[in-house]
Order: sequence, then structure tokens, then C-alpha cells
Amino acid sequence: MKYTIAKQGYPYIILFIFSGFLAMPFSRTGAGFLFFLAIYMAFFFRKPVISIQVRDGELVSPAWGKITSIEDIQKQGKPYKTISIFLSVFDVHMQCIPHHGTVQDIRYKKGRFINAIKPDSSIHNEQNSLAMKINRDDTVEIRQIAGLIARRISCWAQIGDKVHAGDYYGLIHFGSRVEVEIPSGYELLVKTGQRVQGGKTILAKHPGNENNKVS
Repeated sequence: MKYTIAKQGYPYIILFIFSGFLAMPFSRTGAGFLFFLAIYMAFFFRKPVISIQVRDGELVSPAWGKITSIEDIQKQGKPYKTISIFLSVFDVHMQCIPHHGTVQDIRYKKGRFINAIKPDSSIHNEQNSLAMKINRDDTVEIRQIAGLIARRISCWAQIGDKVHAGDYYGLIHFGSRVEVEIPSGYELLVKTGQRVQGGKTILAKHPGNENNKVS
């Protein structure tokens, strides 16, 4: 897979490289550590080049990480399933759109920064939710949740945007969690404990839309 570096990572990379050169006359060990951090920033902010090959009605993972839970919920009187994906500091931290559609709502909520692997993080932590209409009847919501050391959530999608599967729309800085709420009528193709890849792993599909390609 090919990678680029997200533009949000360049300030960190430049900062640590510059600091490393400044530290060299005083401590080669300290300078080496700062250069190592610059390399890690390039690794952390890596941005895979996604090639989407999914069909209409298939929901791809919006994140890279490990599925920690799949739960049944009720939302506005309708049954949904929530898929929770934990992102370690070694996972790609970009988020992408799971299906083509229209962004209906974006909600940001201030909160705490407890460990994102804990279920309570989805309630108490800082988070940003994006709801999108994917057809006449179905809405999918993606929630970016900050983690223990995450201190910033980026989302550059806007309400009314027409989006497509695999489009990058956000980024969580350093350790986090992503949740996806999908209508319960979709057939799940993943399970708890499975690792997923953004824009590649198919989380679920609608049983009535197997033969139409994504436009």
C-alpha cells in the first residue's frame, strides 16, 4: 500500500527536526530522541492511498484498528448496531467515509480524555459525530472519540457535503476510538476482536443492494 503524510503532521515533524538540530551542541542523545520523534510523527500521520472496490449497500470501515465491541442500541425509536473500533498509537489515525451519501449533521462535544479502550469513553470523552444519509431510508453515524493522550479531533467535512466511500474526512491526534452506528437491517460481516482497515474492510452490507456499484 502507498502512503502520503497528512498535512496536519508536518508542524510536528518540522518542530522535532528543528528542535533536534538545536539540541545537538548540548546533547547528542537528546537530539537523537527528537529526531526519532520526528520520524514517529511521519509514521503516525501516514495517510494510505485508498482504492475503493465496494458495491452499493456495502459499508466499509472508516478507521484502522481493532473492533472491541458490537452492541444493539435504540436510536429515535429504531434499532441500530454500534461497532466500536479502538485505534492504538501504532494505527493509522485518519478517518474515511464508509458509504456514498450526504452529510446531514455534525456535532462536537467537549469531554474528558480517559483511555479510549474503555467503553465509558464513548460517553464521557471529547468526541465529534458525523451523521450521513446513505439512501432514502438509512442514516449512518460515525463518531470520533479522543483517547487518553489525544487532545485534538479534526473534521473537515461540512453539513450538506456530497461524500463517497473512502473520502478522508477527519483525523484524531494520538490514540483514540471510532464508533459506527448502522441500521440493524444490514448484515454484519465482522466480529469482535477483528482488526479492520479503513476504506477496505467491509463492516456490513444491505442484503437488497448486492449488485449495484458505488457511484
